[in-house]
Amino acid sequence: LVAPAVILMLPRRLLPKALILIAVASALARGIYFYTHHDNLYAPDVVTPLRLDGLCVGGLIALAWRSQKAWSILSQYRRGLLVLMICLMAIIPFYTWTLRSPIAHDVLYYFGHTYLALLYGTVLLNILLGPGSRGVTILRMKQLTYTGAISYSLYLFHIPFKGVFFSLTGHGEQFYSLTDGAVLLAALFATFAFCAILYRYVELPAQNLGRTI
Repeated sequence: LVAPAVILMLPRRLLPKALILIAVASALARGIYFYTHHDNLYAPDVVTPLRLDGLCVGGLIALAWRSQKAWSILSQYRRGLLVLMICLMAIIPFYTWTLRSPIAHDVLYYFGHTYLALLYGTVLLNILLGPGSRGVTILRMKQLTYTGAISYSLYLFHIPFKGVFFSLTGHGEQFYSLTDGAVLLAALFATFAFCAILYRYVELPAQNLGRTI
C-alpha cells in the first residue's frame, strides 16, 4: 500500500538508491529483531517492514526493465548473471537441509529470506534477458509461467485448502501413509483449480482494468 506512494513521490533517479537502502535496512532489521526477540518465530516471517528486501529486489528489476540504459548494461553481463543464478541454485540443497536442522530459524531470518530474494531475482533476470537462450528454456515452460501467474493466490490459499482436506479425514496434518499422500494431492489439485478460476474471473479482469486507468 505504501510502495505506490513512494514511487510516485520520489524522483525516478533516486528510486534505485531508495530501494537498495530499504532492502538493506529491512534485512538488517529482521536479523536484529530475531536476535533480540529469539522466542518470537512469527514476526520476522510476516511483519511487513521486516520482509521488504524481496519487494525491493522486484522493484529494482522493474525499474531496470523500464530503462533502456540499465537493460543494456545488464545485457552485457548476461553470462555473469547466468553463472550467478547457477551458483545460487547450487546452494538450494544445503539451504533446504539447514531448514530441517536446529539452526533453521537462524538461517532463515539472518540471511535466508535475502538469499531467496536474490535467487528468484536472478532467475527472473535470466528469463527476461535470454528469451531465446537454451539455459533458461525450461524456466519459460508454459506450465511454469502459468503457475507464476497464479502464484500469489497459491501462496495465500494452499494452507487453508490443506487444512480443510486434512480436517475432513478426521486427523491432523501429517504425511505418514499413502492416504496422507492422497489427501495432500487432492488438496493440491483443489488449490490449483480454485486459483485458476480466481485468476480468470477476478485477478485478470482487475489487472486489465488497472491498465486502463
